[in-house]
Amino acid sequence: MKIEILGCSGGIGPGQHTTCLRINERILIDAGSGLGNLPAEQHALISDIFITHAHLDHVCFLPMFLDGLFEQHTRPIRIHGLADVLETLQQHLFNWKLWPDFSALPSPENPLLRYHPLQLNQTVILDGLSITPVPARHTVSASGYLLEDDDGRMLFSGDTTYDASYAQLIESSLPLDLLIIECAFPNRLEDLALRAGHLTPALLGRLLARLSHPPKRIGITHIKPTLADEVRQDLDRLHLGESLVYLSCGQSVQI
Repeated sequence: MKIEILGCSGGIGPGQHTTCLRINERILIDAGSGLGNLPAEQHALISDIFITHAHLDHVCFLPMFLDGLFEQHTRPIRIHGLADVLETLQQHLFNWKLWPDFSALPSPENPLLRYHPLQLNQTVILDGLSITPVPARHTVSASGYLLEDDDGRMLFSGDTTYDASYAQLIESSLPLDLLIIECAFPNRLEDLALRAGHLTPALLGRLLARLSHPPKRIGITHIKPTLADEVRQDLDRLHLGESLVYLSCGQSVQI
């Protein structure tokens, strides 16, 4: 399994791009501003996009990405996500007001996109890769994704905050070769993190402490750029050693 980090920031700025991962060339998880780092000549390779939730930092480049595919269009891009998430995209993004409805263009019979609603824990298999939406605790309907092939297993948290059931979810996913998990705010802003549906290093530490054994690697994503130094200092106090990886745009991870 090849994971390309097109975007992993919790905000914007020079070199900072929001969430978008490419898996094995054909699959995207989320479509934040990091999608702009995918070379145009590779856009037509994408067949499936899995959305964690409909917040703009995770979907903002989806309209423009699709808009550039008319000339290369041979079959609809499959957009996967929880039913509530897809409904939000239909009602509030691809609604002919904010952006055209690409489920009806160039024609309803041959559209640019088709929606594929998922249920939690319902596995989709694509080219030998199993992709399963798993619960996340955020301010809106949201999921993470568990990815597995013959070589390994990776859990992407999406946006989530702490609760005991999330620790149980990670435990049930073990063994994990890679846990990609958000950590948006420093410890001193824990109250804000909980209300906004995000994690701090201390909350992440509480999650990890509940596990029978840790993931082999823990990739940190979604740090707020203006708070990055403070978040990193707090994360260093968890003493996770070489298992802790600060993800960055342009990075590629092989499992």
